[in-house]
Amino acid sequence: MMDVLSKREPSLFTPDLILPDGADTTVSVNPYTQETGPVRKGTVAATLSNIAVLNRLFSSPDSQKESLVIEITEAVQRLLPSLRVIGVFDLFSIEEWLGAHTQQGRLYVTALYLQRYPEEINEKIVGQLVELKGLDLAATVKEAINEALEKKV
Repeated sequence: MMDVLSKREPSLFTPDLILPDGADTTVSVNPYTQETGPVRKGTVAATLSNIAVLNRLFSSPDSQKESLVIEITEAVQRLLPSLRVIGVFDLFSIEEWLGAHTQQGRLYVTALYLQRYPEEINEKIVGQLVELKGLDLAATVKEAINEALEKKV
């Protein structure tokens, strides 16, 4: 008798099913778009931690923060393809990410994502980006928003 369950997608996902012990990377399938690609262990945790650091950096007047913002930007840009494959911007839509006006780090990461994937920018997102430009945001965040708008296809 054939094991029918083994031929279907799993109905329960556990960390070990996604990334077995001892593995540092896996090929992930976006459960919303079916896009596949490599993902490193810690991608989501690193992104969330970087967003929290950016939130603090963008809310402080410290002029020496620029080099750290650049480092975090480079790290986040390397993670964007994995975040796309994992489905982070599908579980929480881009519109939801852009709605977090009090989290400039989140807005910034979303603008970086839209720069990388301008095909994701629709008219509603354009409206949100334009609205964000009118808010009191860090110059770096506004620059990223402007760059995303310029890349709209």
